[in-house]
Amino acid sequence: MRSREPGSEAAALHFLIPLQRMAAAAPEDRGTLRSRVPTLLGQVSESMQYPFKPSMRVEVVDKTHLCRTRVAVVDSVIGGRLRLVYEESEDKTDDFWCHMYSPLIHPIGWSRSIGHRFKRSDILKKNESHFNAPSHLFIKVKDVDQNSEWFKEGMKLEAIDPLNLSAICVATIRKVLAEGYLMIGIDGSEAADGSDWFCYHALSPSIFPVGFCEINKIELTPPRARLSQNQKINFYLVFIGYTKLPFKWFDYLRETGSIAAPVKLFNKVT
Repeated sequence: MRSREPGSEAAALHFLIPLQRMAAAAPEDRGTLRSRVPTLLGQVSESMQYPFKPSMRVEVVDKTHLCRTRVAVVDSVIGGRLRLVYEESEDKTDDFWCHMYSPLIHPIGWSRSIGHRFKRSDILKKNESHFNAPSHLFIKVKDVDQNSEWFKEGMKLEAIDPLNLSAICVATIRKVLAEGYLMIGIDGSEAADGSDWFCYHALSPSIFPVGFCEINKIELTPPRARLSQNQKINFYLVFIGYTKLPFKWFDYLRETGSIAAPVKLFNKVT
């Protein structure tokens, strides 16, 4: 038999207390206690409601091209999780699941406001039943000061791979957007057109300063070396990318002519 979780008995008793008190109360007090039960049930019911509703339109990351966003429509809400269907999917099979507080979803117009890539819908006529999700439903990020010292294109850092959350990789800031957002690419595995760049906020817990992994004794994924099938030297395929192991940040920065993003920028809040 599966044991109950710690505190489950106490939680159950908490909801029984009004009924126990009602049974033991004097007749003239039972009416007052009984009136509190619907209030309690109403609070429980209200806590189970979620602000996002089916047919709301949002901007969400394009799962086939992480560098851009697309319009999606909320199809269903289950336990705070949203099933989003890309607006162009007529049969509703091109979907995307995420939590309603996920940093991957944004109000309509967000991409244009910060300079993020955006894929326009190809549909000729929009569904009149769909409507834009109110902006107050989305988590607001903290303000940052980009007017003084700030991240710059080409700076190096360490970042969690959004396609492999168990890996912290050597990465580069590829573009600085507005409101503290950064486009980041993983060194050694980037597509030529930047289609696999991904967006993190400067205050995201998924980015770290150079040396973070070494200090905390965490494995760092070095730049990936790969075979170039178009380049041949003496009839041998050659590796491109960084192949010098073990990886050392000092050597890598020197050999690539790069600089590390200043540590103080990773927690710079106004």
